[in-house]
Amino acid sequence: MAASQQMRIGQLNCARSLEVMAELRTVAEDLALAILCVQEPYSLGGRPVGLPVRSRCVSSGPNPMAAILVLDDKGGITMDVKRRDVKRDKK
Repeated sequence: MAASQQMRIGQLNCARSLEVMAELRTVAEDLALAILCVQEPYSLGGRPVGLPVRSRCVSSGPNPMAAILVLDDKGGITMDVKRRDVKRDKK
């Protein structure tokens, strides 16, 4: 990405609402977002649904609490995601 280019990043809490998820594309286009961080996405089968068609999504878990959507590949955005398993002590 050239120094003169700007990348717009947004954040939205979807409150597990399918209606909100269906509006993500419109919101992203209106605000010219390259990346959208989504809290509490609506999901089925452990995958967020209602995402913009041309987006790439990163989320994890059976009922994800967050997702990152890459909406614009023009800036050469790459994702290198590494999973770390967290072990908790049993009480």
